[in-house]
Amino acid sequence: MITLGVKAKDVVTGLTGIVTGRAQYLTGCDQYSITCKASEEGVVNSRWVDENSIEVMDNKPIVLPGSAENPGGPSNNPAPLK
Repeated sequence: MITLGVKAKDVVTGLTGIVTGRAQYLTGCDQYSITCKASEEGVVNSRWVDENSIEVMDNKPIVLPGSAENPGGPSNNPAPLK
């Protein structure tokens, strides 16, 4: 199983990015979504790739706001509404 948030490459197409999703199927052909950086036009490109076509390039996952390591969420001291 590939860890979400790691940098990976699709060895078939050369697509490189961050693993952002996982789909597990009854047939056993699991897939992962690899998301690339946004283009100059701001378009984000993601592709679903078979697990056996993925090469993990960096095992250390990125940490984003709202992730398990940094849950974000409601503040204990919210600012008053104006």
